[in-house]
Amino acid sequence: MVRLSTFIATILSSTALASELLIDTTSGPVEGFYNSSSVRAFLGIPYAEPATGPRRFKPPVPKSRSNQTVQADSFPATCPGQYTFSNESIWSVLPYMPWNTESMSEDCLAINIWAPKSKKGNGKSAVMMFIYGGGFTQGGTAIPFYDGTNLVEDHQDIVVVTFNYRVSIFGYPNAPGLEPGQQNVGLLDQVRYYTNISMSRKANEVRGLPLNGSTAISPNLAEILQESCCLARVLERRLRICTPMRN
Repeated sequence: MVRLSTFIATILSSTALASELLIDTTSGPVEGFYNSSSVRAFLGIPYAEPATGPRRFKPPVPKSRSNQTVQADSFPATCPGQYTFSNESIWSVLPYMPWNTESMSEDCLAINIWAPKSKKGNGKSAVMMFIYGGGFTQGGTAIPFYDGTNLVEDHQDIVVVTFNYRVSIFGYPNAPGLEPGQQNVGLLDQVRYYTNISMSRKANEVRGLPLNGSTAISPNLAEILQESCCLARVLERRLRICTPMRN
């Protein structure tokens, strides 16, 4: 898994031009791009192995390290969900719904990061993580509505992070034949990554970790915030044995 505690600290402490866009992670080197003159973007960085085949309905498996540089210049595929486009539905015109079903793939567990070109003075930066909603059946990060460029460009003391998690039957299968730890894997995607990103608060470059989300994600946020005060392993265990959510 890409450790944000290290990744973000490296981004914020980069001074040489050669290292501003090429960052080493626990999963291998990642190369981003300038989304504006003052904002660096790192899009579509895998944080887990593809949840396909024998890993389908399983908790996220940390991405193994590769020496091949990840070209983080485009959004990741959207996790498969339930989408029914209709000209008669308000949902079809909402700016935060990914209607391009051709871009969907089970190989979707990836993150996007927007960071300032350099630190603002000697101060520390906040790391804002946004978790999309969608009724647990749809949603994704490959949407201009969720682009973090403007936030970073306007403030220059914040890092914006979004990431994909599994939805619909792939995230909440509620199948009686599955083990308890395989029922709410969409939540486990979020918990695994939040407990990882929360480690970045220990880095000297980070001053806070605002956690944001929309619509159906609110109960998830409450669960994550409540339990993140305890040990990460307690949170992960609780979600693995909780009552499965029904679609």
